[in-house]
Amino acid sequence: FWLAARFNAPAIMQALVDHGADATVSHHPIYWEGSLAVRDDRAQRHEGSTTAIMAAAGLGGRAPLFAVDRLDRIAESAPVRSTRREPDPRLVEAATLDAVRIGVERGVDVNVANDTGQTALHAVAGNGFDSVVAYLVDHGARLDLRNIDNQTPLDFARARGVGESTVSLLKSLMGAED
Repeated sequence: FWLAARFNAPAIMQALVDHGADATVSHHPIYWEGSLAVRDDRAQRHEGSTTAIMAAAGLGGRAPLFAVDRLDRIAESAPVRSTRREPDPRLVEAATLDAVRIGVERGVDVNVANDTGQTALHAVAGNGFDSVVAYLVDHGARLDLRNIDNQTPLDFARARGVGESTVSLLKSLMGAED
């Protein structure tokens, strides 16, 4: 279930739940950052406990569509918008929302933080996924949780330089003035 969430595959997530998968199981990802082609002595990254919602939001390892070095190995079904095979952000946001929704409906805690204090809300705010931000907050995600850098989701979105719509949405959800 977690891996299907990480790849934003809601149909697979639903099929797994229908056949008894436990959506609340957390994973403890360990991976190397950067290009897979680089073989050096970099340290592995331990991200800590990551729920399916956090995985769907983009935490828990390298970005799935960019995890392969050869573009011809990316799945043909990948939602792309250019010859560089970059995912269409609108389709990625929609798939993220669908995957997060399934996790929330199955009782996954929306406020779990990993070892660096990142929550699912931090991740989607940092990606500028307004619909997922609104959904998570509507389902109890806390806007005041801080990561290891003392950033709330609003601070994190600002630091990542996402669109003004995300910053405005987070401010309005917090009841702050624009």
